[in-house]
Amino acid sequence: LLASAGVPSKQNQLWLAFSGSEPIGHGLAFEEDLAVRVRDDGIDQRVLRGGLAWRVSDLVTLHVGYAHVDSFPALGVETREDRPHQQIDLSFAHFGGGRLAARTRLEERFSSQGSDVGVRLRERLRYAHPLLGHADLFVAEEGFFALNSTDWGARAGLERLRSAIGLALPLSRRIGAELGYLNQHDIKHGAPDKIVNAVTLGFSVNF
Repeated sequence: LLASAGVPSKQNQLWLAFSGSEPIGHGLAFEEDLAVRVRDDGIDQRVLRGGLAWRVSDLVTLHVGYAHVDSFPALGVETREDRPHQQIDLSFAHFGGGRLAARTRLEERFSSQGSDVGVRLRERLRYAHPLLGHADLFVAEEGFFALNSTDWGARAGLERLRSAIGLALPLSRRIGAELGYLNQHDIKHGAPDKIVNAVTLGFSVNF
């Protein structure tokens, strides 16, 4: 399933993320986040995302949003993407002594490199288990599935696997931080796969 042409290329990166959530009433909240992914010679990717979340129940939260993505490959042309998305989160508060969360996100991808609209499904599972004090140990796995092929390079099928492990800890009542390791495996068709090993650092604020 993950076979590709040639030996995978590998790259070390630092991923920084900043997110915020502000309740606006009736179970709704405005969400925004900024992600900056840095390799040894500069910025690799920048993602700016905003949207609305509706907490239907303790189990279900629905989201709609939009992301603007700028990519700066070491070799090749800078690309821009606009990505509307729809998402459902399922949260199981008591699972094996911790918390299990499932996320399904559907993205519509508009690229500066072509006219086709790519549709992608993302499925993520995340499990967090409390440690001593207030810290949580978390593990996560996410699969990216392109639902169609496009004139700018997307190919229908599994295109990416993303695995993560780390620590989440509250810095205050409203601010949290996460420090971890992430492995991202991009599956290329007719070319060597790309593997990214990243140190991740994120901050979240609930207003």
